[in-house]
Amino acid sequence: MVLEIEPSYCCLRTTLLRAKDLTVVITTIPTRKDRLKKAYQSVHDQTLRPEYIIVQTDTEKLGAPANRDAGLRRVKTPYVAFLDDDDYFYPDHLETLYNAIQETDADIVYSWFDVEGGTDPFPENFGKPWDNENPVQTTVTTLCKTKTVRDAGGYSNTYGLNEEELATFSQGNTVGEDFRMVMSAMTNGAKILHVPKKTWAYVHWSGNTSGMPDRWVSPDPARMLVIVPSRNRPENAHRLLTKIEGSGAPVDVVFAIDEDDESVSEYPPFNIQTVKGGSMVAALNEVAVPNANKYLYIGFLGDDTLPRAGWFGRILQALESQPNSMVYGNDLIHGPGLPTAIFMDSNVIRTLGFMAPPDQKHLFVDNYWKALGERSGKLVYVPDAIIEHLHPLVSKAENDEVYDKVNTLWGHDHDAYNKRVETELDNDVRKIS
Repeated sequence: MVLEIEPSYCCLRTTLLRAKDLTVVITTIPTRKDRLKKAYQSVHDQTLRPEYIIVQTDTEKLGAPANRDAGLRRVKTPYVAFLDDDDYFYPDHLETLYNAIQETDADIVYSWFDVEGGTDPFPENFGKPWDNENPVQTTVTTLCKTKTVRDAGGYSNTYGLNEEELATFSQGNTVGEDFRMVMSAMTNGAKILHVPKKTWAYVHWSGNTSGMPDRWVSPDPARMLVIVPSRNRPENAHRLLTKIEGSGAPVDVVFAIDEDDESVSEYPPFNIQTVKGGSMVAALNEVAVPNANKYLYIGFLGDDTLPRAGWFGRILQALESQPNSMVYGNDLIHGPGLPTAIFMDSNVIRTLGFMAPPDQKHLFVDNYWKALGERSGKLVYVPDAIIEHLHPLVSKAENDEVYDKVNTLWGHDHDAYNKRVETELDNDVRKIS
């Protein structure tokens, strides 16, 4: 569906395609989760989807140029496109620029933008072909050959530039890292192409930081990490995350997804960690152990649970009652009988070297947690912290292949649980008491 005959790369397809040689890098800072979601969704909704989307968060306050370069170092594809977290692509942005770079063998391709909340600082540049003798300000929202950007020094290590010349061509504006990269690439002989079409939105708002790390304040870090091992249940993940975020609980949530799970792209994109996994226990430990030095508390929730209002404050109060605490709420099935969802002092994980007993795969893990917590005097039941377990056992969910597979583990996990109780429980209790 060619919309313009010349150039032919200005087009809009009705079917979704994927470019396996293209990565999009979205740079962000920790205070912009809501805006990041819109930017990410705009990449996901492209008529031509990239093979990879890298979200590069500036947790160390490096500033935009260095953070973008950190994302660039992670790119493994021949082509890369960039997007800031407070801007967004129109649906045909990538297809338009990708077709242009393929048809012309350009090294850097840029289109133009609409401005939300402000005015275009360079309206005269829109539609003006790139001229090496008279270069003009571009933007960071380009599609490039990855090697071209790296050879130019990226966005924080450009070289061989004449500052006086840069100022001459800056059009009265600040010479930013985007213009420096393009000029450095041009000096290296790069072919630069302007596509005369508006394919993205530049959003001007009060939170613009111009990429400067001193213009934003890091949020207080979450004290608790909640880990949710999951497989082939993205709809459950979205339901659970919505409930947690709606409760206002100041926690970080990670869905631990097996790397061979074909549904991984359907999970909440900012809350997943792919793991080797192979079982619920393996996935849980793979995330919990390295994070035990980063959080005061770590919790486990099944993807078939739903916490109710007030759960976090009640759980946290119990966790703070003693060192090495292990806390659980009411799942509306077992009540005090089993900690089917549990939260613990991270020191327990550091001391034991695991969160869930590693010889088990899924079943009887809550039995071991209860035995360990009771024997050590560290287990606390909080009856008014409701974490509802939506299980087929009580007709709150339909049976599926995940439940069927778990049920085949009964014999293995029962034997592993009994063996650990006989041989390791006393030692584990001594370690955390």
